[in-house]
Amino acid sequence: MRLPETAAGHDAEVREVQGECVHGARPKGANSNRTSEMDGLAQLSGGLRPSFCKANGHWHVLAGSVCECLAGYEPSADSSACTACPVSTYKLRAGAGVCQLCPPNSHTVTVASSVCDCELGYFWHQKQHQEEKKEEEEEKRDFGVCTQYLPTPSGLRVMMRDDTKLLLTWNVLNPHAAVSTSDVVYALRCPTCRKSVVTFIPGYIINGTQ
Repeated sequence: MRLPETAAGHDAEVREVQGECVHGARPKGANSNRTSEMDGLAQLSGGLRPSFCKANGHWHVLAGSVCECLAGYEPSADSSACTACPVSTYKLRAGAGVCQLCPPNSHTVTVASSVCDCELGYFWHQKQHQEEKKEEEEEKRDFGVCTQYLPTPSGLRVMMRDDTKLLLTWNVLNPHAAVSTSDVVYALRCPTCRKSVVTFIPGYIINGTQ
């Protein structure tokens, strides 16, 4: 947190001063979309409680008036500044974590990135998270891998069929696979069907299993 230079008062006089988070930081615990968008950074200090300049020249900072580095920024050695992650590194979430090298087959083209983009021809697989893991342990994990191969759904079954309808179901992806099933979508196609006579319900791209 940055506090402006303030003249101390006389005797027991205490002066109330509003601090602000440094560039690349926000009040700890503030909502975030986990991106490194910089629009409105001047407003990110909102929510900090005032600090007090005492007559002895020392600051009194109220509990909870703490800033943390945004996603895409890491704290300096003395925690006085937040530095943008260099190209080819990233920091996924806000907090005290440090920038990590992009996983193999991925990169960033700008500084202050919160995610890495897969190389052409590779796909991003988000790894499963274990709820019991502590936040600081999760921060050290590799949050995804870029691979050329996507997993294939298994257990394709015909649950109902008549002259006009066909109901298909399949298994969810293996829960032990290195992918997050919550963000997986499935694309359906019928190579031998004419598009004008086939309707996919709810659509040909869905995130369910039927």
